[in-house]
Amino acid sequence: MRRAQALDLGLKKIKDILDLHRGGEQPCTLVVGLLDQHLEDIDRRITEFQSLRTTLRRARQTADQATEPGASPAVCRIIEGATPD
Repeated sequence: MRRAQALDLGLKKIKDILDLHRGGEQPCTLVVGLLDQHLEDIDRRITEFQSLRTTLRRARQTADQATEPGASPAVCRIIEGATPD
């Protein structure tokens, strides 16, 4: 079951897999479903992180512009201007 842990399957999910196996059933269908769900979750998180990265880059650019001579104080403008995509 180290492989299941390496695939980031939680203890509850590993228990469910073992219970099926102990009951004489092949747990492969369950495992495939769990892996598919895990991949979907990771893809969603990657998308969220990419969006956050874009927002942070824009806020950083605003901060750079705010440090130019004659610019107004920027802390509030940076935070207020940071809009999520």
